[in-house]
Amino acid sequence: MRIAFDHQIFATQAHGGISRYIARLAPALASLGHTPQIIAPLHINSYLAQLPPGLVTGRHLPPGRWQGRLARAASAALAPALIAATRPDIVHATYYAPSAAPRGARKLLTVHDMIHEKFPQSFPAKDPTAAAKAAAVEAADHILCNSASTEADVLAMLPQARGKTSVTLLGFDTAFAAAPPHTHKRPYLLHVGPRAGYKNFAGLIEALAATPALADLDLIAVGGGAFTETEAANLARLGLAPRVQQRSADDATLASLYAGAAAFVYPSLYEGFGIPPLEAMAAGTPVVVHRVASLPEVCGAAAEYAETADPAALGAAIERALHNRPALIAAGRTRLAAFSWAACGQATEAAYAKALA
Repeated sequence: MRIAFDHQIFATQAHGGISRYIARLAPALASLGHTPQIIAPLHINSYLAQLPPGLVTGRHLPPGRWQGRLARAASAALAPALIAATRPDIVHATYYAPSAAPRGARKLLTVHDMIHEKFPQSFPAKDPTAAAKAAAVEAADHILCNSASTEADVLAMLPQARGKTSVTLLGFDTAFAAAPPHTHKRPYLLHVGPRAGYKNFAGLIEALAATPALADLDLIAVGGGAFTETEAANLARLGLAPRVQQRSADDATLASLYAGAAAFVYPSLYEGFGIPPLEAMAAGTPVVVHRVASLPEVCGAAAEYAETADPAALGAAIERALHNRPALIAAGRTRLAAFSWAACGQATEAAYAKALA
């Protein structure tokens, strides 16, 4: 099969879950004998430079004030002709703008979550994502969902998807298994990614402050930008400011931070999939999550679960994870066998075949 991935996510995301997914999926499909091509005429993404020669059409723009806007405008203008030149059997859209598929090609789309539909209060009132997603699902010949949980949400909220969905579970990067542990002045918990709204970082710091057994632990929050004024005020109110730090990290540093953590806490109240728990398991770190959405599907028996959104339940789950640390580490390593980018490629190949049938 000739497969063209469009430019959308690579013109907007320097790094992140969706662009990492496509950057790992394309080589997996190539290894199965297909001919994938990522068409990103101008892009800002850091993962594409890591790919084997021949998988990417496009060039990286250096950082600058207008970098993202220029990448989006130029790629939107240039991508349709470049996609058509590959004579694709499949055009796999990387986000929700209208497809640039030439006549005869099947249009596919991955829906990663239904966050905008389930948590509209977390987004601006005029955010166009939900409407664009609904239109993209309507126009697609087939829809890939990154978990059975996401598929159930898509079918419940977008009836136009019925009869044309497949589940293609994601993988994780094995490099997270090989890093030396980060050293810190005190034992620490780790949080990774955005913090606002349904990501529930506020619940995590409330749990940390309210659980006496966690008093000797610091918290490192990776990514998500510097703490907002509200976050800083909450940390001060809870007496946590000296124990909680925010920092950025490249993949190598993040792997080391996972490896050194007493536990990884992912307090999100909704996820379409959730790669960070798998990264933590690969690093040999116990995982704590809420029992919501896709997280039980991803983590199985290899995590401690907070059964309610109450910070006290989260604090108790962290306590259990610290007590059961060796068993959770062993369970995590076993759980990882269910997830790989190679398996994601095989499931995606099967979904493409359905679309072409």
